[in-house]
Amino acid sequence: MRCLAENTVVDLLGDKLAPETAAQTRAHVEQCADCQQLVAEAARLLQSGDALALASTAWERVHARLIDGAPPPLEPGARVGRYIVLAEIGAGGMGVVYAAHDPELDRKIALKLLRADLLPESAMADMRSRLLREAQAMARLAHPNVVTVYDAGTFGDQVFVAMEFVDGQTLGSWLRAQARPWREVLSVFLHAGRGLAAAHAAGLAHRDFKPDNVLVGEGGRVQVTDFGLARPTGPMPPRPEDAPAGSAPSSVRKSPLSITLTKTGALVGTPAYMAPEQYGGGGADTRTDQFSFCVALYEGLYGQRPFVGQTLEQLALEVAQGHVADPPPGSRVPGWLRRVVLRGMSLDPGARFPSMDALLEALERDPRKRLVRRLLIAAAAALLLLGGLGMRHLSRSSGPRCDDAGRRLAGIWDGARRNAMEQAFGASGRPFAAAALAGTARVLDDYARRWTRMHGEACEATWVRGEQSSELLDLRMQCLDQRLAEVDALVGLLTHADPELVARSVEAAQSLSPLDGCADAAALKNQVPPPRTPAMRARVDAVSKQLAQAKAMLDAGKYAQGVEVAQSAADAARQVGYRPLEADALYALGELQERAGSVKPAEATLREAVLAAEAGRNDDAAAHAWTHLIYVVGYAQMRHAEGHECARHSAAAIERLGGHQELEARRLYTDGSVYLEEGKYEQALALFQRAQPMMEQKLGPEHPFVATILDGMGLVYSSLGKNQEALTYHQRALELRERALGRDHPYVAISLNNVAGAYLGLARHEDALAAFKRALVIQEQSLGTGHTEYADSLNNVGMILTDQGKLEEALSYLQRALAVYEKAVGPEHQRVALCRTNLGNALNELGRRREALAEFQRSLAIYRKTRGEDSRDVALCWHNIATVERARGRAREALAAEQRSLDLFERSGGGELPEVVPVLGGIALAELALGQAAQAVPVLERALAQREKLEGDPSDLPDLRFHLAKALWQAQKDRVRAHKLARAAVDEYARVAPQAKRERAEVESWLRRHPLTD
Repeated sequence: MRCLAENTVVDLLGDKLAPETAAQTRAHVEQCADCQQLVAEAARLLQSGDALALASTAWERVHARLIDGAPPPLEPGARVGRYIVLAEIGAGGMGVVYAAHDPELDRKIALKLLRADLLPESAMADMRSRLLREAQAMARLAHPNVVTVYDAGTFGDQVFVAMEFVDGQTLGSWLRAQARPWREVLSVFLHAGRGLAAAHAAGLAHRDFKPDNVLVGEGGRVQVTDFGLARPTGPMPPRPEDAPAGSAPSSVRKSPLSITLTKTGALVGTPAYMAPEQYGGGGADTRTDQFSFCVALYEGLYGQRPFVGQTLEQLALEVAQGHVADPPPGSRVPGWLRRVVLRGMSLDPGARFPSMDALLEALERDPRKRLVRRLLIAAAAALLLLGGLGMRHLSRSSGPRCDDAGRRLAGIWDGARRNAMEQAFGASGRPFAAAALAGTARVLDDYARRWTRMHGEACEATWVRGEQSSELLDLRMQCLDQRLAEVDALVGLLTHADPELVARSVEAAQSLSPLDGCADAAALKNQVPPPRTPAMRARVDAVSKQLAQAKAMLDAGKYAQGVEVAQSAADAARQVGYRPLEADALYALGELQERAGSVKPAEATLREAVLAAEAGRNDDAAAHAWTHLIYVVGYAQMRHAEGHECARHSAAAIERLGGHQELEARRLYTDGSVYLEEGKYEQALALFQRAQPMMEQKLGPEHPFVATILDGMGLVYSSLGKNQEALTYHQRALELRERALGRDHPYVAISLNNVAGAYLGLARHEDALAAFKRALVIQEQSLGTGHTEYADSLNNVGMILTDQGKLEEALSYLQRALAVYEKAVGPEHQRVALCRTNLGNALNELGRRREALAEFQRSLAIYRKTRGEDSRDVALCWHNIATVERARGRAREALAAEQRSLDLFERSGGGELPEVVPVLGGIALAELALGQAAQAVPVLERALAQREKLEGDPSDLPDLRFHLAKALWQAQKDRVRAHKLARAAVDEYARVAPQAKRERAEVESWLRRHPLTD
């Protein structure tokens, strides 16, 4: 039969054809994609009241668009991108499928060209972008029951999709080929259902599932195709004359469109398989996929469709009223299977199964199989009893299967993604890539095993042991789904990892959210319950997916991009109004803001997260936010007392959780870091010592955070002047990182820098220099000479060479570091300021005072801009400037600079900090140079008293005693005490600073020149 003429279409839609002609026409339309589109567009015009247009020029436009306007077929040899067309293998109203060759990978593919020109001009661009986005999303889904999408792009006005070539037939053709037993049909549909479930887990809905969108390969492999690619992924915007979105199916305008026709301009999906909500223009989601799947399964099982109607209006009415056709006489499909299918076709989406996974579990629970299994077990038990062996335990389950959670990992962490990650790591060219890959895969394997085990345990607690409510099961599964989404997002980044992400990949994998919270029934039930309406739950799920992406970016070190994603999630969560989710989103945003360097905004966000957590009873988010505030407030902004107050709030929040060992260890470490920065070393050490065994017990002795705690303890011992103990801890951290990450990993270079610092404290300068230079080699090979961490090591080598008096060589290293910093982070970054400070110190030692002063002034300008006028970094810059002025013999300028430095320290609440002691000493030296010994004495008394209270390396104490001795002598106040202080300085130099031979000799000479007289 030829394609339809205009009069035939009009008569068909108006029920004016003779029965025999109508049957022949419908049969033709069933097989002709062009006529399907033609009739569908004509029906849309009739619905809009534009029947006259069909008899005028509008019909010509419709015919031209749908048939005459179709792009000409591509000839063999034509190119679409890099692909070479071999032959046309199928066509439909929305596109054409070609067999094609991919010359780069030397493989045969299926190339589908999708037409966007079937839409109104105003919607074409949006349609192309939506089709392209969905094709790209499908390219990230790898599952054996889903046709693999390799690539997507544009070709003129069309979108092309490069897919796996499947040599086989559609499921519709497979069903029509012969009558098949219900078990065989069910088996094939179960495979297709697993493909749908995998797509749903990846955040994709099909929205047009039907037998013709499932392929059955020659080997029997079943694969779902055309995920949103054969039609728009959502309803087109309604015109004023169309039925409003969400209207009841019974309100559809009369359109006698045959149920065998597929798409209309106002509907999404194929009418024969559409859910009731789709007829009213409502959204299509995973539950509509479930409905369509069950309609197709019903058709496959019974050989007829469940809803019968000769027109679209009749069909919509049957669906809306739930009138399911009776089974044909003699059907052998069991009643339990029919009940499952009918539930999947429930009118209310909320009455269907919670997910495709749940539907598949129900379809696999054949009662007769369970009966046979129980009989076999009973028979085996009887045999064992007869043999005198007995049985300890016999498990029996009448609930859903709880042992197949592992298939949820398909497309998330499976062989395909592992291979993709291996390729990305190998392409990085880094010497540690293989070790990083092995470590990361090991962590992900362990996480996946524990996730699978917990998923099964949660299922069994409800369906096997009956000890857990279905409500709690939903909460646990929601938590586990969020954890799995984190894995998916992180692995997605790792499969395209750049060298920097390869370096931090093990740490990123180890930073995945702990699974313990998904087993904490009390905490899960304590939260404000999630919204129940499907629409609100969908919005919650969408925000949860954004949060998983933000968490992956945080772990991967993509802080700036992560802030954008987390900000969007936080804004969306506020609109949803679900406070526990809002707290999670705000916490994620605050943590990312801090890592990106926006400390003050991070503080405000984290405090807002605490309020949302308290309102939503999200104790976990509250505990995490308070713990991070310890660092943001107490360490990054040096508001020590407030930081310790945050630590107390954190402890209370953790206690409310019922304990959280890992979070408690992090709280202790972070609070200890504040004490360390504050100069209260004993308190810091006590907290680090409590945190270390907790972290080792919870995360294992090889976890990177254990090395971080060991380094913290080493820094405490260095500050206490116990450099041998410091070296021991830093070396333990180094060995841990070498074992976990390999000797060439950049994190090993960080440990080497800490080890070198300990060597410096022991005056083992050559050992320190060797450690710094080994770190340089590692960073050059692993990160490149343009990386900031490489510049950090250059900077460190420059500092040690300055201390050794190798000043010209020191300048060379420092100038190289400065060039890297300025190129990598810009000329106004704080790293640049620190490097310029070190340059100033080296230049000052060389006697190049003006150049030194210029470097200190540049550092001052940067810190003023980045830290603020009243910051302590600015205060230290004024002290450095004073040091140069004093060396230039400009005592008054030096005094003014030192007093400005002291004023800034005191205004910021840091008047008791260790850094203030040298400032006080500088003030006194300037006053002594100006002949103001009487004014210098109280300043030095304060400096000495303050220094004696501080813990740490005492090598600067003899200097202070000698300066005070000279001030007392010149002021003629207490010359006896002056002599005692000077003699104490001599003894102290010998004891705590044996290398300071010149300084000791100077004091001895002063004592000889200033003898005591009666």
